[in-house]
Amino acid sequence: MDYGILPTLNKDYILSKITPEQIFEYYLQIKVQTNILYKAPPVIRVGDNNPTCSFYYSYNGKLRFQDFAGYFHGDCFDVVGYILKINSNDKKGFSVILDQIARDFRLHKYSNKYLISTGNTIDVREVAKVKVKPLIEFQSRSWNRDDATFWLAGNISSKLLQYGRVFPCQYVWLNNNLIYNFNPKDPAYAYYFAQNEIKIYFPKREEYRFLGNTSYIQGLDILKPDEIGVITKSYKDVLSLKSFGIQAIAPSSETNLIKKEDWLKIKNYCNHWFSLLDYDRTGIKMAIKLKNLYNVNPLFFYNYKPINKGYKFTGSSLIKEFEAFTNVKDFYDYVKFFGKDNTLQLIDKVKNKYEDLFNDFNLNMYNNLYWLQKDNPNKNKKDEILF
Repeated sequence: MDYGILPTLNKDYILSKITPEQIFEYYLQIKVQTNILYKAPPVIRVGDNNPTCSFYYSYNGKLRFQDFAGYFHGDCFDVVGYILKINSNDKKGFSVILDQIARDFRLHKYSNKYLISTGNTIDVREVAKVKVKPLIEFQSRSWNRDDATFWLAGNISSKLLQYGRVFPCQYVWLNNNLIYNFNPKDPAYAYYFAQNEIKIYFPKREEYRFLGNTSYIQGLDILKPDEIGVITKSYKDVLSLKSFGIQAIAPSSETNLIKKEDWLKIKNYCNHWFSLLDYDRTGIKMAIKLKNLYNVNPLFFYNYKPINKGYKFTGSSLIKEFEAFTNVKDFYDYVKFFGKDNTLQLIDKVKNKYEDLFNDFNLNMYNNLYWLQKDNPNKNKKDEILF
């Protein structure tokens, strides 16, 4: 019997038979819609019920899927590679991805026209049922002047970075695949919370700025008992607040609410807790949850117009004095644009506003090395570069 000549199995062949939408829907098991947020499909990650993923069409019309928690960002072929743990940028790996798609959609040599005999096939969706944590590894490099400029803008010294276990990256590997090599125009920093609890931060990228395999509460391992504590949005803000003597933590992402069992342990570290999140839809919604569930008082840099008049707070504090400065959205930004002295004045202003809560408040806000001198086990070690 003549089964004909097989065409070349490549991306163009696949897309001539099925659409990217069909591929995404088959492997992610969700309906493709833009302008809405999805919970992460199990093939991407498990254990997070917050909607952090979305579809969008890029400038060249390519459909892409992004998990804003930093676990995945790519097209329909990338998602199959992610599930199979194959690098879609590798030529041999990409051929395996194409073969898997052809197999699952019964295309090419797997179609009825060409399929002479069948054996046991593997449904790639079954791979998702095995909960395998992504492996992130990195090799550090020496600090340089550009690093110093970036971190000192938030009053974050090399000693503080060392204490907080932040490392500049030379290389980064994901599941044993090299995905990053140092580029001065695209620096990367590793936050090392525990063994295989790592987040990589790419500060200069417009999108896909984080790569992580952890739901660890950022700053928890360096949290110390004190009068006040702040729940903020990022580890960078945690460290910037720390540099001014303020205890702080941050959830693993802006949409991850601290679990009740974790909060019962954390809340006793400090007598009074505040949130300091972005004044946008995501930040306001999280601040409302923290206020309603844990009685955490919200603070904002009120530098944007209200985005939704439906958001109401009882007894909230909106820092309105700096409404004109639209570059400021978080604590690091405030330090960067207004400097250390103005930041100390702002801290004092907020402290005075809540002085009825702090009648026993005796933390020296003006000693920005208070916590470091007291608690840093590495304070006598020599850094690679002092900044």
